[in-house]
Amino acid sequence: MGDSTFIQNQLLPSDTNGLYLVLSDSTYIGGTLVDGTYTGGQYVIRNFNPVDISYSIWKTFDGSSIDGCSLRVPYSPETGYFYANMYAPSEPGPYEIRWIYQKDASSSITEITESFQVQSWGIDT
Repeated sequence: MGDSTFIQNQLLPSDTNGLYLVLSDSTYIGGTLVDGTYTGGQYVIRNFNPVDISYSIWKTFDGSSIDGCSLRVPYSPETGYFYANMYAPSEPGPYEIRWIYQKDASSSITEITESFQVQSWGIDT
């Protein structure tokens, strides 16, 4: 994840150049929160697929959700990796993607927000 810029109406890449989320187990080692777990004395990073995950796209300049971009199911080619499989919005400006997931049936819902920009085909002024 990170702040990204995309061109309006272009298909977002389903890789780390697009909008994506990686989910890993977390634990404390020596008082420090780290991603992963100890298994048999070995520190192992373990990605996981939650029981429920979706994303929504929001215009940060007016606070509204984009039609058709609410509670969408992401593309997941492997355990723990999730990509927003969509075209960039048609209107240039600042946006947010809001990932919502529930790790397991007994977990609370977690929301993660990432900002991104959409530029026009020409030069924005």
